[in-house]
Amino acid sequence: MQFLSNTPNKLDALTGSNDYGVEIVRKYQTRFALLAALPTDDLQAAIGEVERMEVEEKADGWAVSTCCNGVYLGDERLDRLWEVLDRKGSVVFVHPNVYEMPMMTQPTPLVEVAFDTTKTVIDMRYKGVFRRHKGIRWALLHCGGALPALSGRVFALGVEEWMGNSEKVGVEEMGESLGRFTLTQRRLRRVCYCRCWR
Repeated sequence: MQFLSNTPNKLDALTGSNDYGVEIVRKYQTRFALLAALPTDDLQAAIGEVERMEVEEKADGWAVSTCCNGVYLGDERLDRLWEVLDRKGSVVFVHPNVYEMPMMTQPTPLVEVAFDTTKTVIDMRYKGVFRRHKGIRWALLHCGGALPALSGRVFALGVEEWMGNSEKVGVEEMGESLGRFTLTQRRLRRVCYCRCWR
């Protein structure tokens, strides 16, 4: 069984991709499941896509990009979407932004994707997304990118006042939230669980 996911950054391509995913799942029900994409740059369209795909009854979870057309997952405008998915106990699969411009001379998929995931998760942590929406099960691609390697630094410096910790996130809460992520590795086609990175 494999989960299909695709996160186009244009709405018509995204809905078309979801529809195609539904067709594949219907045809090969024992081989594929679907993580339907959500257009997180448009709140109403994202909520509408959740409702539309639930009518199809073929979405096993949701796929989002760390940034969709300039809107990051920690953006407060997405809070209502997270409320909807929280109530449903949804799985949300987070993919790095593959449309990001290259840094220095290396193409984005080579190195930057690992840091894109990390920066987004830390931003969401400081903005209280995980505190407010504990019913969502988050899955991070590429084994969480650079986040496991940088977790010690996050614990050591992340709770300092000068870090701009407006939500007053403490070490215990930091560990609890980071430890709840599901880390996935596409190449190995398996799921790794991480309890806590201390």
